[in-house]
Amino acid sequence: MAKQHHANVLRQSVRNWNFSREQRPDVVPDLSGADLKGAYLVAADLTSANLIGANLTSANASKTDLSKAQLKGANLEKTNLSKSDLQGADFTGAILPEADLSNTDLRHANLSGANLSQAYLSESNLANAELRDADLSHAQIDQANLAGADLSNAKLTGAYLVSANLHRATMRQSQLAGADLSALRPADWGRLSYRLLMLKSPEVAGAFQGLPYPALNGSAWTISYEFRCYVLAAALGLVGLYRKGGRWAFLGLTVAMIAGNLVLALAAPGLTAPNWLVATFGEPHQQARLTTAFMIGTCFWLFNAELALRARYAAVAALGLVGLMFVPAVAETALFLLGGYVLFWIAFKVTWKPLHTINAKDDVSYGVYLYAWPIGALLIWFWRDIPAPLLALLTFLGALACGRASWLAVEKPAMRWKFGDRSGHRAVLATEGLASGRVDAGDQIGSRKA
Repeated sequence: MAKQHHANVLRQSVRNWNFSREQRPDVVPDLSGADLKGAYLVAADLTSANLIGANLTSANASKTDLSKAQLKGANLEKTNLSKSDLQGADFTGAILPEADLSNTDLRHANLSGANLSQAYLSESNLANAELRDADLSHAQIDQANLAGADLSNAKLTGAYLVSANLHRATMRQSQLAGADLSALRPADWGRLSYRLLMLKSPEVAGAFQGLPYPALNGSAWTISYEFRCYVLAAALGLVGLYRKGGRWAFLGLTVAMIAGNLVLALAAPGLTAPNWLVATFGEPHQQARLTTAFMIGTCFWLFNAELALRARYAAVAALGLVGLMFVPAVAETALFLLGGYVLFWIAFKVTWKPLHTINAKDDVSYGVYLYAWPIGALLIWFWRDIPAPLLALLTFLGALACGRASWLAVEKPAMRWKFGDRSGHRAVLATEGLASGRVDAGDQIGSRKA
């Protein structure tokens, strides 16, 4: 049976549980046979935990670290394990019907004899997993990576395997009656189109499998969050918060956003939202922190005339930033505020000529940001033992070339689309005036009525 103390601590507070594990990493949690039915276990650290025979029916264990955990014979019916780390976990004979294992990392996990009927395994990584004698009937396994997995004698009747990667998978005597291995259906195209519309990261099952971060482009996840910030910026501009009088209201809103972000990070670290809400507004924590950074940067811009950009202040801010980066609770806020001040001081006060020539004509920065990931991943894929300095150099040069091509073929032509010469001319004057310190950003941004 489980050590009652372990079960009680875990049920009462995941935060306290994780803290105790950080303090005593040598202690292996014994939760064997524990009754955790319906428990809230989001983001819990259950690495190597003993959960043999435990009851986790209908528990919310998303984003949980269960790597190398022992879950033999455990009951996980209708349990939410989405986005969890389950690498090397032992689910032998576990009960998992209708469990949500979407977007999980199940590499090298042992699911032999497990009941996964009607389970959700969409976009999960099951590379080299053991699934012998497992019941996967009517399971959703679309876009999952099953490369090298052992599915011998597995029951896949009626399973949905569209776009699943079965490269080198062993399927001796597997039951595939009624399984769907077809190409994308209209509904799938609709889902992919929706992902494109919502500016989500591109996903291809099995892309860069075996690399530390097997993603097609791990940089693209920020695009949807940036777009939401731009929509927010437009909305706040329409209600007049960029005018001189409205700037103070914007500042108050930014302070409230900073406070809310801190409360969210400290009081609700495992906060989740329904999938439809995440698809529209993003992950709560990510959207809060990135919106906070966006609004702080806007405040620097709006109050640039009042902001005293001095070298000694920048030095103090830089020193303060270095110290606060070792305080996890305020590190990000310090980066946004103190780092933002240092950045604006460099941008507007440092007169070193190379800083004024970089990107002055061709702005390749966004292209470098987007192309660096896939280029670096391709280099590692084809040259596994490439030296780190050479990888960095070749990635940078390749991203620079692709970024320039993107600027010339896409971004620069798009920048020429204006609402008339006058508006474009006025925008140029505003930018030049602000850069030289002759113009108040609040006047330029908010004084013109639409």
